[in-house]
Amino acid sequence: MKFDKEFQILGLLNGAGGAPLPLSFIENPLSFIMTYKGPITLHDALHDWTWRDEDILEICLNVCRRVTEVHRKGIAHNDLKKDNVIVTPDNDVSIIDYGNGARLGDCFCYAGSGGSGGCRWIAPEMYERHPLTVKSDVYSVGVILFDMYQRAKSFPEYPRVIDEALHEDPDRRPSLETVMQYL
Repeated sequence: MKFDKEFQILGLLNGAGGAPLPLSFIENPLSFIMTYKGPITLHDALHDWTWRDEDILEICLNVCRRVTEVHRKGIAHNDLKKDNVIVTPDNDVSIIDYGNGARLGDCFCYAGSGGSGGCRWIAPEMYERHPLTVKSDVYSVGVILFDMYQRAKSFPEYPRVIDEALHEDPDRRPSLETVMQYL
């Protein structure tokens, strides 16, 4: 049961990464209740809000911090994208939707893809069965950061570390701590 797994992961996270807190699991109809994190996704905010470069940098750093919190709990998100990041007007972020989340080290694969991806935020290795590491989420964070930096007006140069996060080879991707150092 996907709902059961997501409920368990939210319990393991206990709010890390700004994740919702699980409150109650219901078997009929199959559902669960969790805390509400807010109405504005990063995807919507990028289109609807006016952005200062300082805000872009702060949100980029907060996304990296929140995903690092998730990894420290031993969980990979596996579906990080702008629609799964909630933002607040004070630039805080919460990572939501752990339906594809799993423990680091567990085997994972997006089934039925034939080895090629269709979602640009999903790391290439996610389409082959493999033990999970943080590097797949690093790739997805790189896609988010790339999109954020497209909004910047006055940054002197595009951080090369974003391209490194998007490397095809997961072993050549930097850690999120390294990404934060170079933003």
